[in-house]
Amino acid sequence: MTICDTCAEPGGRAPGADWAVALTKAAQDCGLQVEFVTCSCLNMCQSPVAFALQGAHKATYLFSGADPAQDTQDMLGLLKLYADAPEGWITEAEAAGRLRLCLQGRVPKL
Repeated sequence: MTICDTCAEPGGRAPGADWAVALTKAAQDCGLQVEFVTCSCLNMCQSPVAFALQGAHKATYLFSGADPAQDTQDMLGLLKLYADAPEGWITEAEAAGRLRLCLQGRVPKL
């Protein structure tokens, strides 16, 4: 998973890097094996915080509008859905909570 570390909230704070650290611990505590990395800009600046889900032999998803202060539990649900989805195609996203409404795009696996 890639999280934008330059997406700024109102007030100028960029919480992506801190969220990646918090998610690493939360995912480990839940038994999820996910690598979290940050990058400078996912080109979703109009609706921070942006992140992408990518996996070997899986579809890629791009999200924006995540709120690290409230979306950690929904992120764990989304990560489990993605891990369990054949070829990365998530068909029922209720477990992703609010994050399912933040989806901006999906790219099929190569």
